[in-house]
Amino acid sequence: MWLKRALISIIFLPIFGFVGWYSINFLPHLKALHAIEAEGRTILGGSEDSIYPYALAAEGQKGIRIYAIQNLYVARILKAKRQKMLWWRIHNILWYFVSFLHFNDKEIFHIWAVYAPYENGRGLAKSANYYFNKDLASLNPKEIASIVVVVKSPSLYKPGGRRFQKRVTFLMEKVKTYNH
Repeated sequence: MWLKRALISIIFLPIFGFVGWYSINFLPHLKALHAIEAEGRTILGGSEDSIYPYALAAEGQKGIRIYAIQNLYVARILKAKRQKMLWWRIHNILWYFVSFLHFNDKEIFHIWAVYAPYENGRGLAKSANYYFNKDLASLNPKEIASIVVVVKSPSLYKPGGRRFQKRVTFLMEKVKTYNH
């Protein structure tokens, strides 16, 4: 009898705990998250197909999802209520896994476009304007590669620097090999 109770506790308590966390900490934000995804789709407009290969080559699909969800969590939750580092990490990981239930890879890319890259995530559109004084749709491949490189580490890959130029060239070659 005690074995049955122990098994039930081991199996069902984590499930109930996760469902409770999901209901309290994720679901209330879902409508706003879909609005952010729609904003990203609007920001990208017709340039999604030209930017996506560079983002994918630079970050990988997992990297895009991690970056998007972390920045989304920071913008939506962390700024509203301070949390200890351990709880922030746990919630962030859970948000990452739950994101697979609600968003496909392209939708996550739309969220990524809202938060990437310049000055703590002001989005690709503002980045294009800031770095090149152009709208996103008028960027050439090298300019697209440049703003995607900044996402990786704005302090490490400062535009104009040697490391930045090297990374842009590497990224452009990587995308070129994907396309051929």
